[in-house]
Amino acid sequence: MNALNIKVVGDIRTGKFQPSLTGNPIVDDALLENFCLNLRDRLVANQINLPVKPDHFFTTIAENDDIILMDEEITQYFSNEQMPNLRLIQVNHNDLIHGDVSTISQKIFNLIKQKLQGVE
Repeated sequence: MNALNIKVVGDIRTGKFQPSLTGNPIVDDALLENFCLNLRDRLVANQINLPVKPDHFFTTIAENDDIILMDEEITQYFSNEQMPNLRLIQVNHNDLIHGDVSTISQKIFNLIKQKLQGVE
């Protein structure tokens, strides 16, 4: 479980397709960092100590068991075939902007519980 990370994708800064939260990378950095801090605090309050960090350089190649939290406005541009092995959870665009982790934290709790029970 120690190798598990939570990566938050609210913008992508490489490749042909470069969506962003606001169009301003400095503002996007601040908003995503705020979301990550709020989520990390919520997880720690529930005895879950996992790294939560923004991922500005997302790639569809799954290299590990990381949980990917992606802006729902970005996920619509990817097919299931492009991301077959990813643990992907869609995040409401406004939740990312406002740092609201109430909905996504419950989804993460459920996913971690399944992983601990050996259910995929």
